[in-house]
Amino acid sequence: MKIEAGRPNAEGIGTQRLEQTTVDKASKGGRHADTGADSVSVSTDAQLATTAAREAAAAPALRQEKVDAARKALEAGTVGNDPRKLADKIISSLLEK
Repeated sequence: MKIEAGRPNAEGIGTQRLEQTTVDKASKGGRHADTGADSVSVSTDAQLATTAAREAAAAPALRQEKVDAARKALEAGTVGNDPRKLADKIISSLLEK
């Protein structure tokens, strides 16, 4: 390694380490040492998580049609006008878990 202007010149060090690792794997019977290529496999769970994240990012942040329907129901008095009924539903949903 050379030191130029107070900073080490690490050119070639990574290559040396990679070559040494390949030699070590080959001498220990590593299965990929002779191909010279790395491979990666991704689990189906990781693929599903990636797909879900991609779809969630592409979805609109707000479903306006649902907001409009809820607003109309509130204005019409069909929801939100019976606190006892709401409390009963909350308690029932908690007991079901």
